[in-house]
Amino acid sequence: MKLLVARTLDNSLLDHIRRQPAKANLNSISFLAKKELKREVSEPDATLTDLQSEYKLKEFMQKMKLECATFKNWKQAIEAFESAAENAEHKWRTSDSAALAEALQQAMTDCWPVFATDAVGATTATTSWATKAAAEFNEVLNSYKVGILNSTYLGYVKEAEVLEMALHISGFVNADPERNCYVLVGPNFGQRTKRDTQNKVLRAMETTLKDESKKLEVTNFTISFKPDTAYSAKTSLRQEAFLLLSSAQDSNYNLLSRWTKSALYLREAMEEQPSFHPRADFMNPTVKLVAAKRVPTGHCERELKQYVTGAGLYNPLLKTLLSGMSFKSTELVTIVDDCGYDAWLPKTVISMLHDPPAKMLLPKMNVITHVWNGSKESVANTMRYCSAEIRGHLKETVKNGMLLKGYVPMPQLKSSGEAPRLDTSNFTLSVPNLASRVLQVKEEEFQKLEQTETAKSWLVAFNAEVNPQGGFYVDKGVAISARVQQHSASYCSRKRESCLRRDDALHLVAAQLASLLAITLNMHGVRCVDGLACGGSCQHASYATFVRIRSMCDVVQRIPSHSLIIARLSVLLMDLLRVMELRPLTSWTRTRRPLRKLTPSTRLTTSWRCAARRASRRC
Repeated sequence: MKLLVARTLDNSLLDHIRRQPAKANLNSISFLAKKELKREVSEPDATLTDLQSEYKLKEFMQKMKLECATFKNWKQAIEAFESAAENAEHKWRTSDSAALAEALQQAMTDCWPVFATDAVGATTATTSWATKAAAEFNEVLNSYKVGILNSTYLGYVKEAEVLEMALHISGFVNADPERNCYVLVGPNFGQRTKRDTQNKVLRAMETTLKDESKKLEVTNFTISFKPDTAYSAKTSLRQEAFLLLSSAQDSNYNLLSRWTKSALYLREAMEEQPSFHPRADFMNPTVKLVAAKRVPTGHCERELKQYVTGAGLYNPLLKTLLSGMSFKSTELVTIVDDCGYDAWLPKTVISMLHDPPAKMLLPKMNVITHVWNGSKESVANTMRYCSAEIRGHLKETVKNGMLLKGYVPMPQLKSSGEAPRLDTSNFTLSVPNLASRVLQVKEEEFQKLEQTETAKSWLVAFNAEVNPQGGFYVDKGVAISARVQQHSASYCSRKRESCLRRDDALHLVAAQLASLLAITLNMHGVRCVDGLACGGSCQHASYATFVRIRSMCDVVQRIPSHSLIIARLSVLLMDLLRVMELRPLTSWTRTRRPLRKLTPSTRLTTSWRCAARRASRRC
């Protein structure tokens, strides 16, 4: 130790050592003191989770970018394809409409014209050249002419008008005695209240028409309407009319007119019973405003002008008139409406040409309409109304397949190719809706991401671009299946509860009825096989009820008929017993012991025992 001190330690150290106590602490020496090393423990890297979430979001966005680009390319392609198809269809429709409009205009001018005249006698000139135009349009030399004047459109007919109509009809028929005829429908004004005035005008018409100077063969016929189409019980079902032919005869004193073969001339009646015009179709064509064309209820004059009109009248009238004439399809019959009002006569003829009657060959037909009754304004309005109605109805029937000269329907437009298709198998994170053309993100895929602000903002921008309606894709099949299962479970639960409640109530009522009726069974002497009297169990009470019902059924046969309710009550009780699943009758025996009377407490206990027992069995 002395050597160590002498050779290795300096004087200061020796001095320090000498001053230390016996138990010295080496930590007091500065360089020997133990220094406590502080270890800095690093926290786990908090940004790792964020980086993973960010990576998932970027990966999700990148995949969605590709799917979105694929969807947008398909959408642009399909829109371009549809735009080209729409342009082609527009050109096709424009060309077809132009051809149809031109043909309709020519047909309206030559075959279905509407003229405005001053009086019925002023229609001769227009009828003459319009008939020639129709013959040229239909490529025939001569045509048959049928004049029709429905005087119900005129309202009150004066005697001067009767004479003017007679002169006009005479000139019309005798212009071509062989091919021309005329149908005059009598007036219908003065229903009920002024029937005498109406009959007076009808007799004046008949007398004037039968005048020898008119050279007319007058045939009266009655239009009898269907009773079930009448407007009220006061509506007259009878309407007078006349078929007028030329009285010119050949050398054998036979009428020259070919219309003598008509069924209307031979039968002097219509072969088919007509019907009144429906009140919902009443129109007033004399006004300008479209909204005011409907005839208001209670306007007697305008309503009477719509009674004897419509397809329900003109269709059977024309069929009867043409029946028996043996017209050829190459012949032409020109119908002249000498009192145009509601355009139902030309519309009926157009419908007949489009859908001919069964077992009847129709000739070519056209209608010339003359409008003259009323003021200048009403005549102009009626003329415009008739022209529009005839043109519209003709256009509709042509589109439905009726042939029209000068118009050939264009062939159906062929597709320019196959529409672009979208391969939906390439979409894993989204589902394209081809019908609404939107791209929806799958909800389960989006829920895997961290709901950060970046993800939410991206979803908003994505929906604004390709999914304006917003929302995620939902598998409707799975959703419907889940709802069905939920509904089914709920329904079964409610059904079970309802059955239990119904079962409890059923047995409760049956047991109470049985208990009340069992009191009266003392006279029957009923006892169970075990020797116990009825009471205290549901089966005993039920058997008592059965015995009572048997006795009631025996008595029912002697009960008056007005007490049938007792019989119905017995049947109801029998049904209750069958529902309660009674024990076989062989388990019961008859004795002479009287039946023990059931107390209220016993009856209540019995009923609830029965209900609990049956409920447990059903469950």
